[in-house]
Amino acid sequence: MPPFYLNNDMNIRDRNIQRRLVWGTAIIMITLLVISIPRYPVDVDEAWLGEQVHFLVEDGVVRSELFTGILQYDKQLFVYHKGLIWFTSLPVAVLGFDLTVLRLVPLVCFILLCWMLYLYYKENSNRDAFLLTVALLLLCPVFFHGIKIFRPELPVTLAGFASFSFLMRYLRAGDVSRLVLSSVCAGLAILIHLNGVIFLGAGVMVLLFARRWKAVLPFGVISIAVALLYFVDVLGHQDVFFMQLQNGLSNAVANVDFPMPVKNLLAEHKRLLRKPEIIGITVLFVLSLILNRSQWKPQNRPVGIYVIVLVCMMGLLHHSKTVKYSILQFPFFAMIVSDFVRTKLTGQDRLHKWGRVIVFVLLVGYGLFGMGYAVKTAFEGKQDITATNRHLAASMESDSRVIAPLSFVFNEIDHFDIMGMVAARTVMERDGLPFTPENVCRYAVAHNVSYLIINDYYVEQLGINSIRNGFMPYRFMYLTTCGGYHLYQHY
Repeated sequence: MPPFYLNNDMNIRDRNIQRRLVWGTAIIMITLLVISIPRYPVDVDEAWLGEQVHFLVEDGVVRSELFTGILQYDKQLFVYHKGLIWFTSLPVAVLGFDLTVLRLVPLVCFILLCWMLYLYYKENSNRDAFLLTVALLLLCPVFFHGIKIFRPELPVTLAGFASFSFLMRYLRAGDVSRLVLSSVCAGLAILIHLNGVIFLGAGVMVLLFARRWKAVLPFGVISIAVALLYFVDVLGHQDVFFMQLQNGLSNAVANVDFPMPVKNLLAEHKRLLRKPEIIGITVLFVLSLILNRSQWKPQNRPVGIYVIVLVCMMGLLHHSKTVKYSILQFPFFAMIVSDFVRTKLTGQDRLHKWGRVIVFVLLVGYGLFGMGYAVKTAFEGKQDITATNRHLAASMESDSRVIAPLSFVFNEIDHFDIMGMVAARTVMERDGLPFTPENVCRYAVAHNVSYLIINDYYVEQLGINSIRNGFMPYRFMYLTTCGGYHLYQHY
């Protein structure tokens, strides 16, 4: 008997094989996710975002000592991911400041996203599609990575999908309370990260296409009202806010200057096809949109319009084509692909035999690549950053000032006054100075820094020829065996 993807008459045996494949894939990926979480390498943004949470909990003010001397960041930050920092301060206040606590946020958001997906498919009588969608998500390396690091993408994705889900319920039943909930969630997505505005735009466009004219204004007003909570701490500090907004580390302002958004959109393929970790789900998504005509039937059209607007708006927003921002779109990509697989590979309206073979080969390739990535991250590159930092701290005097990699905040932020090496580099670039060991030492002496911690990355960036004598008047103390951290003390 031919395999199920070639069999023209889908029988009970074939459906059971299909379910077992999906279940098996999902179970393997969830197992690999659990294995890969402990001692997962630190993302540089986790340290800066974590520091902001720490000071909000401890001082009641969001600030950053890592960037001392830059735009008054060490006094108070006004341009940051406010929703993320505010919400994360709750578990940190209860459980304490720790990398593991911070990483609970994206993990819990993923679990809640799965619950929202389950409810969505349950209402549409497609429970089998739920597991396939989750499996497709976990097989996407960029999404798999995003679940494990403390960044805004997963919380924004959760809020955005909740907005979408409530909006679809409103379109089906006309329940005004669902429209209000959708609006609030879209506003929360923006409050967490400006990228969340794509959910506001997609919601408005779907309402317009559905001719729900009276719903457009309330949806927009409520969403914007929630997003305006961003400015509650800006009142009375407008001058500092605009200084940080226009001159800070973000290029958000530059992205809105016409015709930059149009150029951004025309270059969006550079994100969606940037590297193998994202190409797979992009190709399957585009193929599904083209070949699955049922996606454009009246009852399914709002979903397709919503997803296309998401992609276009993300393209308009960003000149930078980093792949991490696409995480916001991946649940929708996975839903479109899941519907395509069920309709055109195993459903009644099947593709031609060779079409099914090609789609099946693409799915297998996507699955094997995603699973290989998951296995690699589960067993390679582990790093216990808190243990490394504790080892370094044992040779240093508490409460002293240190220039270090941002990750030194885990969990030494209460024991030292930590300035980031990236801040020193930023100041030198601002002042037109080369990033050299001599200039780093001058900067450190000017800020009364007692210790320098230089990792292998900065050894290379600084072009250090002599590890022991490269940072006069700081003397070399030792090199850690884990992570390649060089410790220097002022004498």
